[in-house]
This record gives sequence, C-alpha cells and structure tokens, in this order.
Amino acid sequence: MGGKAALFLVIGFSLIFMVISRNISNISVRSMDNAMRYYEKTKAYSIALAGANITASKVFFDNNWDDGYDNISFNGGHYSVTVQKIDPARDIVKITSIGTFGVGNMVETHKVEVKLQPSSFSRFAYFSNKEKIGSTNIWWASKDTVWGPFHTNDKIRIAGNPVFMGKATSYKGIYKRSGSHPEFNGGYSQSAEKLPIPPDGVESVGDEARTNGLVFTGKDTVYMTFKNDSLTYKFGAGQPDTTVYLPSAAPNGTIYAEAANVRLKGVVDGRYTVAASEKVVTFTTGHWVWKRVRRRRWKRVWVTETTTAAKGGKIFLDDDIVYKDDPTQTYSDDILGIVAENEVLIADNAANASDINIQAAIYSQKKGFGAENFRTRPVSGKINLLGGITQDSRMAVGTFNSSGVVSGFSKRYHYDERLLLMSPPSFPGTGNFEVVSWFE
Repeated sequence: MGGKAALFLVIGFSLIFMVISRNISNISVRSMDNAMRYYEKTKAYSIALAGANITASKVFFDNNWDDGYDNISFNGGHYSVTVQKIDPARDIVKITSIGTFGVGNMVETHKVEVKLQPSSFSRFAYFSNKEKIGSTNIWWASKDTVWGPFHTNDKIRIAGNPVFMGKATSYKGIYKRSGSHPEFNGGYSQSAEKLPIPPDGVESVGDEARTNGLVFTGKDTVYMTFKNDSLTYKFGAGQPDTTVYLPSAAPNGTIYAEAANVRLKGVVDGRYTVAASEKVVTFTTGHWVWKRVRRRRWKRVWVTETTTAAKGGKIFLDDDIVYKDDPTQTYSDDILGIVAENEVLIADNAANASDINIQAAIYSQKKGFGAENFRTRPVSGKINLLGGITQDSRMAVGTFNSSGVVSGFSKRYHYDERLLLMSPPSFPGTGNFEVVSWFE
C-alpha cells in the first residue's frame, strides 16, 4: 500500500470514528434527556395524583366543598384542582387535578380526572340495621343465597352453609355456630363502617317531589297503578281513576304521598321513585270520672288524655310491580324505587294468592319488607324479586317447618346488577360519595 493510500485510509477511519463518537455522544445526551423527561413526567403524574386524592378526601368529608386548590406547592412541583358539579340532578362531581413539575423547557404537566357521586342505599342487594324480627335474632342458614352487595350494622349470625355471592360486610362482626361454613365468594369485611339509615331519607324524596315531581297531600290512602309512562291514581277503592302522563307530571321522577299509605302495582316505563311518609297525629280524648273532694263527698270531673299515633308511611304491593323492559331479557333503563317510612308489605289479597313479581329497589326507613298477615294467609307461592332491599329490621314473609312453607311466601331474591351504577331518582343515600370513574 502506497503512502497516499495509507493517508486516505487513516483519514477515512478518523472521519468514521468522529461520526460514531458524535452519534454516541448524541445518544448519550438523548438518553439523559429521555431519562430526565421521564422523571419529570413521573413527578408531574404523582403530584396530580396527590392533588386528586387530597381533594377527593376533602369532598368525602364535606359533600358541599367545591373550593378546589390553586398552585399548591407539593414535592418540588405544584398542583391545581377544580371541583365541578357536572350533573346537579344526580349530584355527580368532577375533580380535575393538574400536576406540574420542572423548569424551563423541561416543564411537564399531567391531568387526573375523577368523577364522584353520592352513594345510594339502592346499591345494596341486602341491607339491614338490625338482624332481628322483633326481639328474635335472624340466622343465615344453608340454602340461603344473597346475590350482590350485603351489609348489616348488626352481627351476621350463621347456622349452616349460606352463600354470599357479592361483597359482604358487617359492623358488629360475625357469629358462626359450630360446624358452619359460609361461602363469601365476593369477600367478607368484619367490623366494617357503620352506615346508619338517615332519619330524613323519605323526607328528602318529598323535597325533590315538591320541587319538580308529583305530590299527594291530605289523603289517607293513594291507590297508584303504573301504566307504562302514565300513572293512574285514586283515593279510595270505589272512586274514579285519574291518569297523568308521568314525564310531564313528575319530570324529576319523584312521586310522594305525604302522611298517607300507598297501594301500588303496575308496569313501569322510565325512572321513578314512589315514597310514602308518616305523620304523628296527636289525639285528645276525655271522659267523666267520680273524684272524692271531701271525706264523704264525690264530684264528677272531666279528665282528658293525650295520645299520639302514626298516620301513613306504609306501601302495600297490591299486585305485580315490574318494568316494561325486563332487564333480565333485554336492555332496560327502567328503574323503580319504593321508599316507605314504615313497612313495605305484600298485600293479603286474591291477586297475590299465587306468586308476586317485584322489580324495584325497596327501602323501609323505620320497619322492613314483609308480607301482610304472613302467619294466617295460605301458602302463596314465591316472591320473585329483582332489585334490592334496605330495611331497618327484618320482617317475615311466611312461616316454615321441616316440610317447607306453612303460610305466606318462599323467597326468590335476585340482585339487579344495574344498581351498582345507577339508582332510582332521589333514592336515599348513605351520606358518602363513591368513585364513578378515575382517569389518570
């Protein structure tokens, strides 16, 4: 190889090494930039996440708080958070948290969006404040199955091998008789948070009905029959019917009978809540009595007595109450809440002598869900319930012995899984919020 050729070879290799060195240097710089950028993005994400969590906690403890935060220093960066009520009818709140980290051209931001809505008692397949019928404890036994979320503020008492398909929780824990093996397929949480039934749950439905719903006042009993998107009502068994078109008569879906009992049946097309409140009435009565005023003298004296009694607040199911579109067969956005201050009772009548179909979320603020005259009515078939039951305490729907049902009904209760994400209008809430969605 000649001298010129060697020189060109050296120069060529030198140029190649210079290019490679430059590329290696650029790759190193870009790698460092990428690492720094990833670090900045991760920090911005964690700051935004912290802002969302801090704000969600604030909203959980104060449902009306919507101040948000502006440019709050955190972990070397800043977060700003807004709180908006995006659906006033359902009180859905949107939290938007923006996290910022870095300086100059290395500034990174990240957004976290959270949607919250008030937690409704309708989300429970079964809820009780007391696991008793009167003073008698209720035991969950073999062949008992609960589909969907279960909670009691009392103690779960187990005798046998019941099955709980959804998450089960209790405030006072659990007691199992020897040899009992319950199945908690959705998990079980002992000594969970107590969820008191609010004393104004029924009245809150009344407030909404007075605003933009349908209200009945001054009546002892209101007979209601859903006829798809209409409601037929009257105030006595022999009175004429009045029919209203519900989207116009009750735009917000609430129907309220104040200080009255409701007798309910029909086919529901739409989203409605029917509520019945009680009124405590004071009675003053009097009678004459003989009263001795002196040793041998008597005098007639008028004596008065004041007593109180509750009027109304019961809902009787006079026949099937079902949806126009059965959610077990097809898509349905029909949903019904049955909300009573006192009992929700299956009426003892001819229509309910052989099975009853109920599609609704049931709520009894002071009493429970049961069957009228459960001890004396004949064997009446099955209660086919699709929905959920929230009650202060258990009530009976029939009597049983080792041979089966002696009077009243057997139970076929199934949870309406749509209630995990939707609830009847203004259905009483737990006082807490729950997360609807969380986008990071």
